[in-house]
Amino acid sequence: MIAQRATEWVNLAARDTRVFGNLAKARAQITSLACAYLHRYAPGAQAEYLGAEIPFDGGRVDLVWSVPGLGVVIDELKTTAWVRLNVDAAMLAQPQRYRQFGAEKWGSGFAGVRFLPLRNPGEARFITADGTVHRLDDSPAARLRDAA
Repeated sequence: MIAQRATEWVNLAARDTRVFGNLAKARAQITSLACAYLHRYAPGAQAEYLGAEIPFDGGRVDLVWSVPGLGVVIDELKTTAWVRLNVDAAMLAQPQRYRQFGAEKWGSGFAGVRFLPLRNPGEARFITADGTVHRLDDSPAARLRDAA
């Protein structure tokens, strides 16, 4: 059901996107990545969706959720495949800016940022409100679908 809805949405919304000049290939990749996010990372039904593409001085956050028992969580989605497989400080600079934004905007209600490389899920991270970086699987945000 998730794949069907994602495919329908992508076919309606993705009109100008191209991968090597190929709209069908772009649509297939977008659908695949949307399904990967929804299957692996989307919070459960109790989570409240707060918004997408929220702008601030340091960028634009992808998705924001309020998760019962955890707090506000920003999801930073990465859709590119990496040649190098390890996450480093330079790669985490953007989600660290998002963490600062989240802590300022939501204060003590902010839990952190999930850094989600959709094509390399083993490198997913959770940056807590205080800036501590955890592997997502070892973090308080590991199972948002189960928690919400």
